Amino acid sequence: MNGVTGIASARHKLARAGHHINDLERMISEYQNANQVEVRVDLSPSQEYENEIDCQVAAVSVSEVPDEWGLITGDALTNSRAALDHAVYPHAEHFPILLSSTDSRGEEICVQEIFDATTTAIILRHQPYNDPQPTHHPLGLLRELADRDAHRRVLVTNSFRTELIFAPSDDYEVVDIPGLAVHELVPGAVFKHFRLKLRPGFTQSQLTYNNRLVATVVVNVPDTDDDVPLVACMRSIHTRVSEILDQLEALGIL
Repeated sequence: MNGVTGIASARHKLARAGHHINDLERMISEYQNANQVEVRVDLSPSQEYENEIDCQVAAVSVSEVPDEWGLITGDALTNSRAALDHAVYPHAEHFPILLSSTDSRGEEICVQEIFDATTTAIILRHQPYNDPQPTHHPLGLLRELADRDAHRRVLVTNSFRTELIFAPSDDYEVVDIPGLAVHELVPGAVFKHFRLKLRPGFTQSQLTYNNRLVATVVVNVPDTDDDVPLVACMRSIHTRVSEILDQLEALGIL
């Protein structure tokens, strides 16, 4: 890549990030097919509600996420961040990614001092601080996760979304109970608690459920209690960076 600069260099970096993301998606799919999570579902008649069943779901066996995935995720993050930085060089050393429009003293951060007005408008349009949850914005995730990866602290792990424990049925309604959020799926962890409101005449003995389920591979959002699906997160970052490169290139930035 000697001699390749600006947008051309940025596209090389982004293509490399896409390669890593594709690898992750393939590996995760193969892993999910081969390593379904075994769960235990404990049912008991509700003490408070007639014709309702308390339901608690716990993990019995969980396969560990390979350490390699965290390393590949870090490579994808590094290349995505580099794509943005290469796109604005030599105008600036780094593409600014701001979770807030003001600094620690409450003063507005002036991107306008670095770039021309048209370029500034594109950069400001894509800033995480425009989102109600800046750390969940694609560039917010990129900034925080890339920084965390620099300190070897990106956490890729198993989590679980519980949509398929009980199949949709006219015989009962699933009543979600807030709380009991478990972000890392480990053996013995109780990761879901809800109630089933039964149709009159339908009994607990007639209930069936799926005790082998597919886990979701997630990455923890830094400085929050949240996690986001890993591949979807990485693809949202890749898509947003690609959009920015397209818009900068359309301005004539090379």
